[in-house]
Amino acid sequence: MIAAAVGATGSAGAGRRTPRAVLTVAAAGVSAATLLTGCGGSSSTSTTTSRPVTTTTTSTTLSPAQAAELQPLLLTAADFPAGWALDSGPGAGSTKGTPGCVADLAIIQGSATRATAVFLGPKTDPADAIQTVASFSPGLAVQSAKVLRSVFQSCQGTLSQGEQSAKVVVNPLHAAATGDAGFASQMTLSAGGQQAYFNAYYAVKGDLATFLGWYSPSSSTTTFEQMAAKALARL
Repeated sequence: MIAAAVGATGSAGAGRRTPRAVLTVAAAGVSAATLLTGCGGSSSTSTTTSRPVTTTTTSTTLSPAQAAELQPLLLTAADFPAGWALDSGPGAGSTKGTPGCVADLAIIQGSATRATAVFLGPKTDPADAIQTVASFSPGLAVQSAKVLRSVFQSCQGTLSQGEQSAKVVVNPLHAAATGDAGFASQMTLSAGGQQAYFNAYYAVKGDLATFLGWYSPSSSTTTFEQMAAKALARL
């Protein structure tokens, strides 16, 4: 899983952090809405935007030919700043218990095949990232950018879990390039006087797409934008 709590980090092993649940608001005593986690639980938003219905099933069991196409499109730890590492733990990148407005983007809903990688920042830079690359049936990749942008923007409102909640605001980011189609947005999650940020980048080239999700307790997008450019270059 990707793990990240607002203002709180843990440690594990030889100087490594415990993976955190992306945008789980925990430091302020608010355990709201696990957005990208394999830890279970459920969450909801108070928005009324409905999600598009898709009939496409995405394959995560790749044939050798599919793996040969998608795996080279994924970033590696070497692409990240010093101290970042691939999270190969069980459940990394799971969307169990995740609101659909985030899960659909993380799995690139509507794609035919996909592959995912999760990365953990160093203790000195408590950020996490998830990348998904996917292939589409001919002609559907460009259309997916508009649909998934609308879905992600529907996260606006209040994200709740039990009696605890957090305010969610999604604003556009000005990405340098998104290929044939795409978008970039920053989600701000506020609770108990603290904030966390989840940056989302989506780009399309031909029948291929890449998604980069980036958690950070900082609103700065400098490194995120650099990695997004590298993700696009791999398509």
